Amino acid sequence: MDYIIEGRKKLEGEVTISGSKNASLPILAASILNGKKTALYNVPNIHDTQITRKILELLGCKTVKKGNKIVVDSGRRIRQGNTGRADEPDEVFSYTCRSNYREI
Repeated sequence: MDYIIEGRKKLEGEVTISGSKNASLPILAASILNGKKTALYNVPNIHDTQITRKILELLGCKTVKKGNKIVVDSGRRIRQGNTGRADEPDEVFSYTCRSNYREI
């Protein structure tokens, strides 16, 4: 797509690109697999990412959110054999996400 700007004034400025839900959710879900700390930057602060953090915590991960950064520590889950507090799948799936998949 081409943009044609006509006029005598130069177009300039800065644009901040927000994080993508469609990129953040699968990465958050995959962070449970590495058994270490995973830091994600520029994660959008939306309902789906908040629910995904809750699901990870139910499954035994520790999550910390600071601004647009989320750190997931799945090492404690792996080292201690911690399967989390979710005894029933319904507890995990009781959270509603708009994404087109379910993470467990």
